[in-house]
Amino acid sequence: MAFSADPDHCPGQRIKCYSCNSVEDNHCNDPFFRQPQQTKSFPLVDCNDYCFKWAFQGPDGQKHLIRNCSTSLNMKMEKYLVCIAESRSSIGHLCFCNKDKCNSANSIRKQFHYAYYIILINLVKLFYHYRYILLILPVLYY
Repeated sequence: MAFSADPDHCPGQRIKCYSCNSVEDNHCNDPFFRQPQQTKSFPLVDCNDYCFKWAFQGPDGQKHLIRNCSTSLNMKMEKYLVCIAESRSSIGHLCFCNKDKCNSANSIRKQFHYAYYIILINLVKLFYHYRYILLILPVLYY
């Protein structure tokens, strides 16, 4: 029996992920869908895990994107519905999602904004908590 903390994601549930690499196909870059009538069809893969979109700076200094199923990643890390920013690059980030075709530009961007809001709320809570402690400390020393 399998359990998932995320009610929208069950390990046995298959989703469709876009599969492309901007190094090989420039159409994979953002904006992903340039025009509604665009005739280019992007390959879809069946996925039992998360879809991902990985933006990184290549050796040529250009921004590149890879979109695929997370089972194709050779990384030993836990995967969550989150975007992880690279510390050494201003454009590098890796985002996971769990809906059909969710690794297109717009849906990932929305999830990335949600992650920022969650982090911001937690930082405000943390600041408020420590502000209260810092106000009490001088009183305790006198």
